[in-house]
Amino acid sequence: MFYYTAFYAFAYFMILLPQQWIKHGNLHQLATIEFWVKAIAFIGIIGVAAGFSYHHDFLRYIQDLGAGLNAGERYYLGKIGSNTKRLLLYIPLLVFIRYWYDRHTNGLYGLSAKGFDYKPYVVMMLIMFPLIMAASFLPDFLRQYPSFKVWRNPDLFGWNDWQLLLVYELSYAMAFFFVELIFRGALTIGMERVLKSDAILPMVAVYCFLHFGKPLGETISSIFGGYIIGVIALYSRSILGGCFIHIGIALTMDITAMIQHYFLGRGN
Repeated sequence: MFYYTAFYAFAYFMILLPQQWIKHGNLHQLATIEFWVKAIAFIGIIGVAAGFSYHHDFLRYIQDLGAGLNAGERYYLGKIGSNTKRLLLYIPLLVFIRYWYDRHTNGLYGLSAKGFDYKPYVVMMLIMFPLIMAASFLPDFLRQYPSFKVWRNPDLFGWNDWQLLLVYELSYAMAFFFVELIFRGALTIGMERVLKSDAILPMVAVYCFLHFGKPLGETISSIFGGYIIGVIALYSRSILGGCFIHIGIALTMDITAMIQHYFLGRGN
């Protein structure tokens, strides 16, 4: 958890410090207690969540007690735990920071429907769908997606494939909701009080680092996508559009990869 925090802090300050010096000729915007409390809290919780693996230890402990979990069921529950752990890690800290510094704002760092218009995001998804469908024919894509290959772990808990997929994909969507809450919510809307629009680029750097290890095209596109959604979140004061796009793209990537496997016989 410490090394992940240092990793993401490097990405954040690698952009923020030269940005402040080039734009303003000084680092005065960073010389506030609020900035450092928020920066340490928000980046720290991203690092903690990335390195947090105690749910796997808990599942091993449960298995050792004779709970009857086989390896596939433990793997499945571990995947769901990895997707949902941010609920317990993010929410208490964000509620506290908002209460201390941002209690005048609507919602929890952009978690507000006020002024939200879904139509532009539907258009974005319609544009993205054929691009994702085309990408699903690439071997690199099929090695990564779907994020849970249910055909490798059939008949867990006596459930059929579609029951397993439904529960998993709901947890997967939740993971992306929390990504939007911390990146476009906390690191963008939450930091706007001290950094103004300068909050966007450092957030994008951390967001790009979060994608290291994923397919190269996805990592590169995270820079542009993170910037665009960050700008929209900052000026709309809402993360709901980002949630719609991010969850929509993630689920579409899983669905297209499953289409490749079940109907076209591709993937592994």
